[in-house]
Amino acid sequence: MKITRKQDVPSVTKPEGMDVQYYLFDDYEIHMNVQPPHTTQQWHRHEEIREVLFMFEGSLVARWLDADGNEQTETVNAGDHIDTGREMHTFENVSDEQAKFFALKMMDSGQNYRETFKADKITRD
Repeated sequence: MKITRKQDVPSVTKPEGMDVQYYLFDDYEIHMNVQPPHTTQQWHRHEEIREVLFMFEGSLVARWLDADGNEQTETVNAGDHIDTGREMHTFENVSDEQAKFFALKMMDSGQNYRETFKADKITRD
């Protein structure tokens, strides 16, 4: 087992004010994000990696460009999961409270591992 402590990972405050801790590993990354009230991330997209987010506090307005280049929006809340796909996207915190979420970045193999995730556990008596 390997434990990575918060104090041992790089941490930055982005220009829009979001604090990010970067847990960087060989085949995936986990980012712990705290987005302050009334801030918007820079629009961006990913070509090779898959980025998924899990909201665990607050809410954000997810904005993305669909296949026709039209902007779409939807509010995401604590407990919601977001798969950003390959779309250009951003997140805006329109509330008076901070929003917290994890971003998991990984290489997308295109394989379906659902059954492996459900079954891969050996217990001890």
